[in-house]
Amino acid sequence: MPAPIQQLCGRPATPAGAAARLLLVAAGALLLSLALPHGPSPALAQGDWAGHVASVAGGEGAVRIEGSGGARDLAQDDQVAEQDTISTTAEGRAKIVLTDTTELLIGGATKLQIKSFEYAAAPPSGLAILVLKAGVVTVAAGDLGALEGRALEVRAGESVASFGAAEVVAERTDEDLLVMLKSGGKVRVKGDSGDAVDLESAGQATIVPDDDSEASEPADVDPERRASIEARLP
Repeated sequence: MPAPIQQLCGRPATPAGAAARLLLVAAGALLLSLALPHGPSPALAQGDWAGHVASVAGGEGAVRIEGSGGARDLAQDDQVAEQDTISTTAEGRAKIVLTDTTELLIGGATKLQIKSFEYAAAPPSGLAILVLKAGVVTVAAGDLGALEGRALEVRAGESVASFGAAEVVAERTDEDLLVMLKSGGKVRVKGDSGDAVDLESAGQATIVPDDDSEASEPADVDPERRASIEARLP
């Protein structure tokens, strides 16, 4: 029997006893390893997942994510969490599906933060808050849209677009925020002043200038601007 095992055991051991003790030592090391905390994978954001990436396009570096898990390129099937910010280059595109099946189509030259996300299927409840810092996004409501009230919000500065069962396009430029109802129910848009404008028909839009606290009356989107938005979306 090797001297270290004799010192541990205090007496000579039979071959069977030595093997048993070695097995116990190995088992103890394994249990200790499992009990120790392991840090999250650097490729994934921390916290409860808000959704996953259905697709990305544009090549290496075209779609990036930044959050508690650090900054990295975003890849298909990656998870996304609250507080994560997704950024795209002019060529970048991404589709994210939140856990309630709400779809986010993130266009080129865009910066979008998943500020807050809560969802429970039974009983149904939740709220999703998205912050559009630049660029364009389409939000197609999933199960959150079936809740009473407006469980989805897109924010840009002090302006807020809130809605339920609807598909909404938002574009933020250096000059203004445009919100368009693409399909579905009503969208309420509030500017800095707190006065609300409701979009109730597909194709209607409102614009909140950066230097103005009020949203414009509902109107059709300028065809040239609409074509530019659609060209940037996935």
